[in-house]
Amino acid sequence: LGVRELRYPAERPFFPSYFFVAIETISREIYLMFRSRDDCEQVLAALVKYREGQDRIPPSMAQANLSRDIALMTFDDPTEEYLHKSSVYSCKQRRLLNNRKFAFNSLGKIGFDDREGADCIHPLTLVQIVLRKALQPMDEQDTTALDEFLDAASRLKTANLSGLGETVKCAFLINLYHVMVMHGFLLFGTPLNSFKFVNHFNMIAYEVGDDIFSLTELEHNIIRANMSSPSGFLSKFVLPKSVYKKHALKKGDFRINFAINCGSISSPEKVQVFTSEDLDAQLDTAAKDYLEAAKVSSSGKTLTLPKICQWYSNDFGRGRSVDVVRLSAKYLSEDDENRLSTVLSDVHIRHYPFEFKCRPLKLRNPGSDKS
Repeated sequence: LGVRELRYPAERPFFPSYFFVAIETISREIYLMFRSRDDCEQVLAALVKYREGQDRIPPSMAQANLSRDIALMTFDDPTEEYLHKSSVYSCKQRRLLNNRKFAFNSLGKIGFDDREGADCIHPLTLVQIVLRKALQPMDEQDTTALDEFLDAASRLKTANLSGLGETVKCAFLINLYHVMVMHGFLLFGTPLNSFKFVNHFNMIAYEVGDDIFSLTELEHNIIRANMSSPSGFLSKFVLPKSVYKKHALKKGDFRINFAINCGSISSPEKVQVFTSEDLDAQLDTAAKDYLEAAKVSSSGKTLTLPKICQWYSNDFGRGRSVDVVRLSAKYLSEDDENRLSTVLSDVHIRHYPFEFKCRPLKLRNPGSDKS
């Protein structure tokens, strides 16, 4: 797709006496290292000449070459192209996705990518940009948008989270979760059953802030680290036991259960881009969106809620039924809230079954600066 010399300190290894060329492919960048500038320039010139020759294909051959390029993008096993193991971290079953570009430098100053030659950008701003790229429509015959998203996702490797406050970190992590969900869906499709769901979310992983974690670890060991574990016997054996003290949120909030969206058809189709300034209001919005599916019986004494309200009932006050009803009530539709019995202890809770079949996420309020 392209070739260039690496000139800026931020994008190249710290070997002052060596020279580097990057070859951009669909799934990753390949780096060539040279001892002399003459060798570097000769190889670079040859690669550029070849690339320019490909760009001057006669119009009569354009359609044939377009078909060839599209065919090259179709792999028998996408894991061979897009999933990577790390030579630094112990990945086990995890495969890293945000590796289209290599990170040659360590973290910048607290909360910022502050290296020479790189844009100074706050981690929350960066993940907001990446999420918007992940949620924009992708043209199957034009990989420009996908390439930009993969490059932006690679930058998250050097995001420094160590100096972030709890509110900023919460917004960052929820946005990151949705980035990883969409990254997995874009490359490998959506899980269609519970077995594929568990395998998918345990496999898809990112490198962020000098650490790696899967989607499952991000949800249960970082975002929900100080919240309840899901009820159910099997969850004790399925969920990882990893500990991420430096990244994990310290405070729980029952609304977070509604904010993190795995793409299940049991969840809302659209997600917000979370900000630190509006986090509290956005968590309220997420709860209201999720509980649109809730129903109150005509008698007002039966409330049917999403399954997550059962799995994570201990996040709702003291975990009693009356606590779940009380905290959920203000997010119901006006009609359901008015119909609900005022004697909350008389309300019986039922739960919808959870669907493990997934669909791609969409951006809530795409035309607004704040979503």
